Amino acid sequence: MLDSLSDAQKARGGGLLLTGIGVWFLKMGLFDVLREAEMGTASIRTSGKALFVAPAFLLFGLLLVVTGAPGDGTTGIGRHFVRPADRKLTSFGWLLTAVAFAPGLGLYIWLKQRLQELGYE
Repeated sequence: MLDSLSDAQKARGGGLLLTGIGVWFLKMGLFDVLREAEMGTASIRTSGKALFVAPAFLLFGLLLVVTGAPGDGTTGIGRHFVRPADRKLTSFGWLLTAVAFAPGLGLYIWLKQRLQELGYE
């Protein structure tokens, strides 16, 4: 069945999967933790890793859903992020990577601050 799908369809399916994983990480790492803290649970466990990568999964997943297959580096949207000669990230690729992970760091710092406001250390 997968052989009959085009590369763009496979990429979009992968994008949906990444988006779903990102939503699950965000729920587990942020919303569930905040709900437990606001209910006054005695002990709370946070997952900094899940919170850090959730926005990146969401961004790259949505990017794949919208654009489809990135191409071989000479065509498609991938040519803006990767040099085809050596398959290394371009400056724009590194910028996208930083933009993808920066919100996760911000969310983690905000969550820690919010938990301290609620009396957790």
